[in-house]
Amino acid sequence: MQNREVNLEDTKPLQAGLVAGFLGSLLLFGIQKAMQAATEMPPTGEGFAEMWLNVQGAPAIALGLLLFGLAGAAWGAVYIFMAKEINVLGGAIFGLLPWTAVMLAYMPMTRGTIFSGGDPLGILAPLVLNVIWGAFIGALIPALPFRRQEWLNDHS
Repeated sequence: MQNREVNLEDTKPLQAGLVAGFLGSLLLFGIQKAMQAATEMPPTGEGFAEMWLNVQGAPAIALGLLLFGLAGAAWGAVYIFMAKEINVLGGAIFGLLPWTAVMLAYMPMTRGTIFSGGDPLGILAPLVLNVIWGAFIGALIPALPFRRQEWLNDHS
């Protein structure tokens, strides 16, 4: 592993990525829930709970929200370790990574085709939402009140 120079002032602990990723996912879940009437598609986690766990109604919403939040927290942790600088633009660009995972893994598991079979709405809606999520965590992580930690830079 190559030792890279990272300014201690720019680092944040893992907790910041977990919290920001989780909160960003809650934001997206709310946006998806609001869009559900127009698109007739449930939010990502809710759809997963309905299709794979055979849960319907309020339990599907609650379980979907939890699963979606946990996935966001995991991606937030990945962002903490991958980012050289944590900011809105970097977060928005990072949002392309989870979007790619959605297109190549989640979509085939729930709708049967990669990249939503070429459906523009099925490609662009998740793209926009993941860029929003990334920008949100890029803005939120530096604002969170977690202490900076040296272990993130210690590669010796």
